[in-house]
Order: sequence, then C-alpha cells, then structure tokens
Amino acid sequence: MTFASMTGFAESSGSHEGLRWRWEAKSVNSRSLDMRLRIPPGYDGLEPPARRLAGERFLRGALQISLSVEPTESARGLTVDAVALASAVRIAREVAAETGLAPARVDGLLALKGVIVADEASLPQDPLHRAHRDAAILESLAAAFDRLVKERLSEGAKLAALLAAQMGEVERLVGEAGRLAATQPQSLRARLEAQLKELRQEIEALRNEVRKLSRKR
Repeated sequence: MTFASMTGFAESSGSHEGLRWRWEAKSVNSRSLDMRLRIPPGYDGLEPPARRLAGERFLRGALQISLSVEPTESARGLTVDAVALASAVRIAREVAAETGLAPARVDGLLALKGVIVADEASLPQDPLHRAHRDAAILESLAAAFDRLVKERLSEGAKLAALLAAQMGEVERLVGEAGRLAATQPQSLRARLEAQLKELRQEIEALRNEVRKLSRKR
C-alpha cells in the first residue's frame, strides 16, 4: 500500500540564453489543492501552465512555489535603477545617523533587490524566443514537481511505518486487556469488554483512513 504525505520540499534550476533561474516548491497539509505562485514581473504567462503541471501531479496539499530569475554573468543589458539606488542611499544614511553604524558600502547597496535590473531592451521581445524561454523554465518546474512527488512519497512511507507500529502496539495492548478482562468479576468484565469494543472500532476507523489517504497524493 502506497502512502503519500502532503509535506515536502524540492528545488530545480536551469538556464537559457543569458538567463538562469531557480524554482523552489514547498508542500504542507491541506484538504484540497491550493497553489500559491510567486514569480518575477514579466513572467506572468507562466502561471496558467504552472498550475496545470501541479494539477497533473497533486490532488491535495498547500503548495508554495517561487521562481527567481537573474541574468548570467555573460549577459548584457544590466542597468542601475537610479530611483531605487537613491532611495537605498537615503535610507542607509538615515539609519547610519540614527544608529551610529558604519554607512552602507557601494557593493552592499548594489546588491539590494531592484537596484540593478535587466534592461528591458535586453529581454526577449520575439514571441518565439520567449516561448522557448518559458518552455525551458516550465521544464525545470516539472522536474521540481517530480522531485516533490518523490519527497512526499518518501515522507509518506515513514508515516505509514510509524502508524503501523502504533496500531500494532495498540492491538497488542487490546489483546492483553482482553485476556485480563476474562479474569475479572462480571460487572468489571462487561465494562472492559465495552471499552475494548470501542478501541477495536477506533483501530478499524484508523485503518480505513490510512487506506483512503494511500489512494491520494
């Protein structure tokens, strides 16, 4: 019996003509499939196919998916966002004045998100070019999802082993209690037998729940 958990983490990366990217996929428990996708501006077209890829692989779980994209070292067309840099410099000076800390270094300011950006002219404008780029990015996402499936199955196997051990221990204790009940007075025996019946029903209900979960991802 295959038992799949709903928790797991996976990642994948790739590159294509001056760009490199990284996907992160995290899954936690949820009654249904809920996907939250965080992608950079300009890549909104990836959301519908990304959701389709998730729906093909998962039935349940809250998925948190994030994509980070940056130009490779050989890529051209990087520029400094003057407004973002001026804002960062102003904030750095205010913090330094209030705290007495050393002012921020230039390399630190340039490393802030949004200060150095890809020139729009360097981004692929040709629809075919963008289609190839998006296909490569989605291929990486599919790989991350496949790894997440394996991670959830691995986690599920551990949970199944733990549940089996716990149910075995409960059954052992129920059997031991049944033998003990046979040696007790009639009134006490009846009460113990009623409690044992409830325990057996709970064990069977737990087994049924495990069977249901084993048929879902």
